[in-house]
Parts: sequence; C-alpha cells; structure tokens
Amino acid sequence: MINRFSLGAAAMILAACPLFAQHAAQTPAPAMPAPQIRKAADSKRADRAAGLMRVVLPRTAGEVVPPAPTPAPVPQPVLKPTLPEVEHLSEPEVEVPDLPPTFFGEPVSGNFLWCLDRSSSMSIADNGSGPIEDENGNALNLPSRIQVVKAECIRVLRQLKADDRFAIVHFGDSVTSFRELVSGSDGNKMEAVTEVSALMAAGGTAAHDALKIVCEQFGTEIDKIFFLCDGSPNKGGTAAQILQDFPIWFKAKRDAGCQLVCIHIGGDSYAASFMQALAAENGGTLIHK
Repeated sequence: MINRFSLGAAAMILAACPLFAQHAAQTPAPAMPAPQIRKAADSKRADRAAGLMRVVLPRTAGEVVPPAPTPAPVPQPVLKPTLPEVEHLSEPEVEVPDLPPTFFGEPVSGNFLWCLDRSSSMSIADNGSGPIEDENGNALNLPSRIQVVKAECIRVLRQLKADDRFAIVHFGDSVTSFRELVSGSDGNKMEAVTEVSALMAAGGTAAHDALKIVCEQFGTEIDKIFFLCDGSPNKGGTAAQILQDFPIWFKAKRDAGCQLVCIHIGGDSYAASFMQALAAENGGTLIHK
C-alpha cells in the first residue's frame, strides 16, 4: 500500500518540475566537453571486476596549452687540446768573460812592475783594514799595512797567466828588485810568492831610489807601474825631489803608453798629498787604500 506521505511528496516534485525545466531553458548551460570513457579490454573470465578505466577530458576551444619545459642542457665534457710535444733544449752555456785580476781595484795584465813600500810604518794596523785572509788562508781581523799588501800581491800572483810578465821592486832603507821581467809561469809565480811572503816592515822610505831603478832598469815594454807607499820619502831623496826627477825618468815609458798607478795606504796626510801630486803630474791614477 502506498502511504499518503509518499503520494504528497511525489506530487510536490512533479509540480516543481515545470518550474525547474522553465528556469533551465532560460539559462543556457556552458558548453562542456563530453567526457570520453575508455575501458581496458574486458576479460573473458566471469565473476571478475570490470577492467580499469581512464577518463580523458578533451581541450575546450581556445584553451592555451603551456609549452613543455625545455630540458636543461646536458653539459658536454671539456676536451683538453692535445698539445704538441715540446722539445726541451739545453740552455746555452753562458760564457764568463776571462777578466784579469785586480790590484786594489786596478786590472793587472800584460807587463807590469810592483814598487812596494816595506818601511817601518807599514807595520801599523789601520782601523777598517780587515778582515783579510793571509797567504796561508788565516783570517786577520786587524791586519797591518804590510800584511794587507802581501795578501793582495799573492792573490794576484796566483791568478796571472803564463803570458803575463812582471817584476817586483820593494824598498825600506834600501831597494831590492828582480833584475828583469819574468813570465807568469808556475815556477816564477811560486818564487815570487815566497819573496813577497818574506817581506818585513822595517827601516826608512827609500822611494826616490826605488822609482829611479824602476824607470832606468826596465825598458819601455812596461804597461803599468804600481807604486805603493804609506809615508813621506826620507831616504835617497825627498818627496819634492821625486816630483822633480820622476817625470824625466818616466817620460820614455809614458810616451810608449805606460801607465802610472799610485796607491796610498794609511792615513798620513802629507804622504797622501805627495802621492796625489805624483799621479796628477804624470798622467797617472791615484788609489787610496
């Protein structure tokens, strides 16, 4: 039996239907794409669930589809260029110039004479003269003037070449000298080292006689005369006499190209003035040690 309540509710629904239909007719529904239903292939076996379904909504008209993202570039391996093999060449040897030895800074080569003071004042030790190494390799912190000169001479002698020629004149109260130029052979150099090593400071300063022997005993083949003195000449002639006589003695050698090198050692101001004048008046060089 159908109850009254059910009939009344049905009547009300039927009455409202025309109004709903009228309102729906007045309001157009948006065009929606009809969904497409795709179902996996049916299985022939019974009592199984239906196959899987996938719902695909087609695009509406005018819908903009965003572009697919651009994949990040794959970094390419960096290929190191193949370098050609480098040929390693040995560096050329640098030629070191064969420089002559120096005597208190003045180059020594060719034919030369040493005229050396060994008077008693040469035993004085000047401040700042050391340290030096003597002929035996011993360090001298405060050497005397004669020790300084001996060490310098021996150093030069050991470096002379065989074609160098030299002579040594030394003076105190008297004058001692080689009688002629000798070559720089090993034997001559050893003999000269022995003689220089034996020099002792004593006596006066016979520079006048020593310079006369240097100029008169040896010919014009001399390239340099090294005159070393620490005081005022007082044997055989004074400083004034040397300044008067020496230009006459020296003229032939000077004309042949010989050079005079005056080396003043020590702090005697009068001796320094004499050595400076001697060098200046004879086109020479003055060195103070």
